[in-house]
Amino acid sequence: MGCVAVAQNDDLGAQIAAADAALGARPGEIPVTTSGTISEGKVSLSAWHDLVCKKGTKIFLKAGSYIYQNSHTSIKNCIIEATSKPILGEVQSLNTENVVLDSVTFVGGGYLVYWVGVNNFLISDNEVVSITAVVPTTQVVLSGFYLDHCNHGQVNNFTVSGFVFP
Repeated sequence: MGCVAVAQNDDLGAQIAAADAALGARPGEIPVTTSGTISEGKVSLSAWHDLVCKKGTKIFLKAGSYIYQNSHTSIKNCIIEATSKPILGEVQSLNTENVVLDSVTFVGGGYLVYWVGVNNFLISDNEVVSITAVVPTTQVVLSGFYLDHCNHGQVNNFTVSGFVFP
């Protein structure tokens, strides 16, 4: 089992990054057992590292913060909630493969998932709740899953409430 990321006084993003670094090149899980806030921008998951939340655990994202998935990573059982709106991608990935979102609940605003060029992906048992966001300068509504040039993927058991696809 990998290092346990537990939110106390420190930023959850720093704890996840430290647990990711501790795994090095070895495959493994980064368990998150207590809800916390990521306020430090990009938090990357290295290849073959999986972010696994204890059921009901919330990851709060401040403006400008997001989780970045490299190839061969997954996020499981997390509730990811934006504390500021709009947000330009709670979970992001660029030109990667074998990326998984499993039983993730999204609450907040903006592009919840912002993936470009992601191949062989799986989005399974995800839920989207009460999403609203607007670009202040243009008043254009940003909301939902943005999958551009992504292929060979599956979306299974996707639940949406209080949300309208643009």
